[in-house]
Amino acid sequence: MFSVCAFVIVVLVSDHNWQKLRTDWVTWLAIFIPLFFAYAYFGAPYSVARSRYKANENSRSTIHYFLSDEIVRVEMATARSELQWSNFIKAQETGDLFILYVRKKMAHVILKRAFSSAESLEAFRQLLRRKIKDVSLRG
Repeated sequence: MFSVCAFVIVVLVSDHNWQKLRTDWVTWLAIFIPLFFAYAYFGAPYSVARSRYKANENSRSTIHYFLSDEIVRVEMATARSELQWSNFIKAQETGDLFILYVRKKMAHVILKRAFSSAESLEAFRQLLRRKIKDVSLRG
């Protein structure tokens, strides 16, 4: 972004017609300011999320969930944690997965294909209904 701005300044300064310089400068601002805000709103969050994903080994490794009536134990490549069911504020089921929210924009994702049978899938749904207040399940 800096190099583009520097190029624009060099091109504009090299033009000795100051009236044209002022008009060109306003035109460039009218183009680049909306582009900058569009990137800041749409592109930057994606770039930040992607760089954090690449930097975190745990996000790319297999995650094992051990569920009981008391806790949810999560084991990853370099970390292990135990969560109380009271930490989860919402559970949502989609076609292929379950999303267990611990914050509004932070969640644990459990794939449905990780369950060995339809009975274990239904048992998990019942566990979610018992332990989490805000539950939106399909089954």
